[in-house]
Amino acid sequence: MRQTFWMSTMAALLVLAFLRENGEVNGYYCQCNDGSDKRMPLDQYGQASIEAVFQLDLDSEGETTLVLSRSGDKLFGLHAYRYERSGGKMFKVATLQPALDAIVRGARVMDEAGVRAALARLQLIDYSIAYAPTGVAEFDAIEHAHGTLAGYFNIDGELLPAKPADAPAFAYKKTFQEKDGHYLTVTYLLGKGWEGGRAPSYHVKWITWETQPQRFAASQDGPFIEYDVNCCVGSVFARGQYAQGKRTGQWHFEEPNTIRSSGAFVDDKAEGPWTYASGDETTTGQMFKGQRTGRWEVSPGVAEWRAADMHSFTGYDHFVKDRLNGPSERRVGGVVQWQGNYVNGKKQGQWVEPGGGGLYVDDVKQEP
Repeated sequence: MRQTFWMSTMAALLVLAFLRENGEVNGYYCQCNDGSDKRMPLDQYGQASIEAVFQLDLDSEGETTLVLSRSGDKLFGLHAYRYERSGGKMFKVATLQPALDAIVRGARVMDEAGVRAALARLQLIDYSIAYAPTGVAEFDAIEHAHGTLAGYFNIDGELLPAKPADAPAFAYKKTFQEKDGHYLTVTYLLGKGWEGGRAPSYHVKWITWETQPQRFAASQDGPFIEYDVNCCVGSVFARGQYAQGKRTGQWHFEEPNTIRSSGAFVDDKAEGPWTYASGDETTTGQMFKGQRTGRWEVSPGVAEWRAADMHSFTGYDHFVKDRLNGPSERRVGGVVQWQGNYVNGKKQGQWVEPGGGGLYVDDVKQEP
C-alpha cells in the first residue's frame, strides 16, 4: 500500500506518503520544492488504513495537517501535525491530542466532514504555544480542549449573550472542575495575530478557582496563575492567592528578562516587605496600603539579566506615599554616581551626577 498526498504550507510544498511496511503503516514527508527528495519520518499508525488527510487553520498560526486513520472496522485514530518554518520540519501537535481522541472515541462512522464539524464546535486555543508548568497539580492536569464553556466576554469584561458572529470575542472562559461551590476556571484572551486569519487565535491567560465564573473577574477564591505569552512560549508571570476576589498572602511576579518582584498583599493591596529586581539593581523596602514608604535599599541586580555594559548599583531612596521624597544615592563600585534630594518626586538642591553635578529647582537643571 502506498498513499501519497500533496500539502501546501506557507514555506514549502510537502509530499506526505503513507507506506505499509512489515504489515504496519508508516507516514513520511519531504519538501518537494527545495531540491531535496530526502524522506523524513512523520508518524507510525500500526495496522491501520489512512482514511483522510486534510488541512485546517485552527488558530491563525498556520495550517494544521490532520490524518484520520482506521484500525479494523470501527477503531478510528486522529492526529494533527504542524510545519515548523524555521526548522523545515513537521511536528506532532501533542496538546491537541486529547481533543482529537475525544472526537473519534466510540465513533462508528467518521470522515473528513465529521472531523471538521467536530473541531468547529470546540473553543480552540493557539496550540503552537508551549506553556511552562505552574507547579499546581490540578492546574497542570487541565486539558484545554475539554471543559465547559462559561461564556464569552467583550473588552470591557461584559458577558456576551452568545459567541459573536461578526468578530472574535475579547476573551472566553471554561470550567474544568467544581468543588464546594468553586469552579476551576481558565480565561483565554484573544491574541494579537488573528487579524486577517480564518480563525481567531486565543491563549491561556489566567487559571484560578472562582465562585462565579460567568463574571470576568472579582470572584477568584484560591490559587491563581497568570501567563505572559511571548512568541511561542507561555511563561508564568504571576502566582499567588485570592480570597473572595482580593489578592492575599505572598505573591510573585516576573516579567521575562525585565523585572521580578515579590511581597505580600493584604485586602488586595501590597503590604509589608517587598522586593523589586531588574538587571541593574534590586530595591527592597516597605509597602503600606499599596504604596512605597520610608527608606528603600538598593543592591546589585539580577546577574543573569545584566548586559555586558550594564552597571550594578548600590544605594538608597526615600519614599512618602509612593513618591520619591528625601535623600537618594547610587554608587558603582563604591563610587558615588548620583546623590541628592527629592521633594515630592522632583530633584531639588545640589546634586552629584556623573561628570559633575549642579543645582536643581523643581527637577530642572540650573546654570552653571
